[in-house]
Amino acid sequence: MDGVTYTARYAEFALGLEDEAIKRDFPGFRRMPSLRGTGVWVGKLRPMAQTYDIRLELSFGSADADLAFPWRPASVRVLGGAVRPSAGGLPVPHLYGPWDDPNGALLCLYYPPDEIMVPGRQAAPKLLPWAYEWLYYYEMWLVTGEWAGPAAPHGPGERDKVGADGGDRRSGVALRAVAGPLMRSMTYMINCRHPVGLLQPAIAA
Repeated sequence: MDGVTYTARYAEFALGLEDEAIKRDFPGFRRMPSLRGTGVWVGKLRPMAQTYDIRLELSFGSADADLAFPWRPASVRVLGGAVRPSAGGLPVPHLYGPWDDPNGALLCLYYPPDEIMVPGRQAAPKLLPWAYEWLYYYEMWLVTGEWAGPAAPHGPGERDKVGADGGDRRSGVALRAVAGPLMRSMTYMINCRHPVGLLQPAIAA
């Protein structure tokens, strides 16, 4: 259903469903003021060593006569320059745009043609878990220089090479179950049930 612009009424209904799911599964995230048809949430994720400030935006658009703007793809950004090249100068993989974008590093979490993103069921079941997973593998990449997580081919013609041996041609992201091993890990469960933002005062004390 991506690419469709909805009435503001339907968009707000879907965003309300997204907000309920985020409050349930990621209670450390808070919805911020935004245009009708758009939802913005900010919060923190801590996969291993570092805590990251995250900004999630869903824009289902508006086809109303008094407010019209198009649907835009969901975006998940890491704020504050927390994502940066490795000590050896390797560029950060799996980003849209530069790592030092002043609006935050825009994470490449999935290959759009391989995923069906239904309004109302995007953020909590898919985008935020995938962001957590991306950050987990990013911290591993900083140490090893190798991206150990799932990845879709990016370069021209690369997708034609996938499955040249007769295997599945879909991206690694499409083959990954949302409830993969990392999503059942202790660190992930603690991160969801005890949000970083709520734990910090106790840790500081």
